[in-house]
Amino acid sequence: MGFACNNNCQFCVVGDEKRRTHDMVTADVKASIDAAREGGVTTLVFTGGEPTIRKDLVELVTHAGGLGFQDIILISNGRMLSYPDYLRDLVRAGLTTVSMSLPSHHPKLYEHLTRSPGGWRHLMKAFDNVAEHPLTVCTITCITKPAVADLPDTARFLVKQQERFHRYFGELIFVHPAGNALANWRDIVPRMSTASPLVHAALDIAEEADIILNVEAIPLCHMQGYESHIIELAMAPEWEMREPGITGLDQNQARRERNKHKEPSCRSCRYDAVCEGPWAGYVGLFGFEEFHPISGEPVTDPATLLAVARPGGA
Repeated sequence: MGFACNNNCQFCVVGDEKRRTHDMVTADVKASIDAAREGGVTTLVFTGGEPTIRKDLVELVTHAGGLGFQDIILISNGRMLSYPDYLRDLVRAGLTTVSMSLPSHHPKLYEHLTRSPGGWRHLMKAFDNVAEHPLTVCTITCITKPAVADLPDTARFLVKQQERFHRYFGELIFVHPAGNALANWRDIVPRMSTASPLVHAALDIAEEADIILNVEAIPLCHMQGYESHIIELAMAPEWEMREPGITGLDQNQARRERNKHKEPSCRSCRYDAVCEGPWAGYVGLFGFEEFHPISGEPVTDPATLLAVARPGGA
């Protein structure tokens, strides 16, 4: 719906140029919602930027709720959700799922990465408020250089937090070197070979606690034995993005063709048919030397990897 935000995260893929664009007006957002529902879409995601700073968000969720979407999702930094009456209005309007950014479980590091003084207090209050409603809750942890070593402890923090939510799952997403993240890449982007074993350790902790924790933007050659946690393998086959000046963007196609990168050597990997490769921006910074083809029987159907038993019955 737009790129305006009340944070200025160092790891954000949105840069200053996009922030200067005008957000979609209410009528255009409603028209997009109508078109999606008429096209058979059953899941609607409000994202940004930060959707909760729009004065019309409750109105938009109400509009979507009246059209019969099965799942209405809000992706947010959580700050406005620290106000209980505002969250209550969103839930009454039809909100079903809340995804909140948690780049670190250390308050000072969280506020350093998000550049939001007082933001940690807002997020923890948002956690308290969300726990009062029958919502599905997701935390999104962007994997960054300052916080990568803490990933196992972050998983332990999430294990404790999730106990109070109606339904919970978490996501670990390797930082995309674009926008702010590219401008700050020396301080923000970790090496994949450093991050992947720490991601594995975090997944082990989550699995032992029987909670769902999944991973995005780490190629399968770095996820052997953890393939069932890879988000890209289970993404909806049709995913349309609408933002200011752009309608009908096939997000899956854009991600694979514009934002990810594979080398000819990938063709000899057993995962080639189902792996998207790392972020192209990452390869531009560090090259492709960390990624190696894996021998074995070729995998052509993602379902064979997702069929591995996962926590929570997913």
